[in-house]
Amino acid sequence: MTYASNKQPFENLYWEKLYVEDENTVIDGLFNSKFHALYAKNLFNLIDYKISTLCDIGFGLGFMLKDFCKVFKPKFILALEPSKF
Repeated sequence: MTYASNKQPFENLYWEKLYVEDENTVIDGLFNSKFHALYAKNLFNLIDYKISTLCDIGFGLGFMLKDFCKVFKPKFILALEPSKF
């Protein structure tokens, strides 16, 4: 069982409702993760900063993490996810 910061358990219904893949999803990145990765890459290019490490806490189904990895090609990745997904 995983717990929130308030020490209350996350119920299965919470995860099932949160990680639905439909037009009503509240999770940003399920449908537009590639665009997030590209604008972040462009932002760091503006200041000539190379990203070599990615950290994603709460990566969910991994859509955004996967696209960020494709775009940034990091040497190191740290990803932590409390859900069963």
